[in-house]
Amino acid sequence: MNQTNKEYLNALKKLYACKNIINTREKNTKELIGYLFKFDSPKNKLITIPEFETNEKYAQEEFLWYLNASNNINFSQTIKNTWEKFSDDGIHVNSAYGHRIFGNHENIGINQWEWIKKKLQKDNNSRQCIININIPQDKFKETLDFPCTIYCQIFIRENKLIWITNMRSQDIYYGTRNDIYCFMSFQELLAKELKILCGNYYHFCGSLHIYEKHFEKLEKLFK
Repeated sequence: MNQTNKEYLNALKKLYACKNIINTREKNTKELIGYLFKFDSPKNKLITIPEFETNEKYAQEEFLWYLNASNNINFSQTIKNTWEKFSDDGIHVNSAYGHRIFGNHENIGINQWEWIKKKLQKDNNSRQCIININIPQDKFKETLDFPCTIYCQIFIRENKLIWITNMRSQDIYYGTRNDIYCFMSFQELLAKELKILCGNYYHFCGSLHIYEKHFEKLEKLFK
C-alpha cells in the first residue's frame, strides 16, 4: 500500500474509533480537530481504498477548471452537476480555487501564482509565499459556498518544492480525496515551472470529519 493510502486509511481508522458525535447544521458527524496528513511526494495522489477511492475522472476535470481561472460552473457539465447546489446565482461559485489563485483581482497585472513564482525565483529561501484562498471579505457576505481552504504555503528547501495546504474544514469522504489530488497537482505544476523536484506535501485540517450518512462505509471498511 502506498503512503497516500496509508495516511488516508489511518485518518479513517481514527474517525471510526471516535466516540463523540457532534451536530453541526443539523447533521451528525464524527470529527478530528487539528489533523495533519503528510506525504513524501505527489507521485501517488490517488486514493484507491475501496468505497473511498478518488474519482480520477472528476478530479482531473476539477483541476482543469481551476487552471482555467474560472468561477463559472458552466465550464463543463461535470462541474455544473457537482457545483450547482453551491452557486448563489446559478452560474458562479464563491470559493473556486482557480479563480482565486490565477485571477487578477486587484488589476495589478499579476496573479498569486505568478507572484509566488517570481518570489521563489528571486529568493528560493523565501517564507513569504502564501496563496490566500479564504479572505476577510468572505466573512461579510451571505453565500452558499464559504471557502474551506484557508491558504497554501510554498517553500523551496534542499532544492525541492514543499507545499502546505491549510483547511478550516474538510469532509474526508468527498473533500479530502479531491483536494489532495488537486493541490498535489498544483505542487507538481509549480515544481515543473521552477524546474525543481517535489518535496513533502502537508494537508492540515482544522476540522476533519465524516457525516453520519457515511458511517456505514466506515463500518464496512473496518469490520
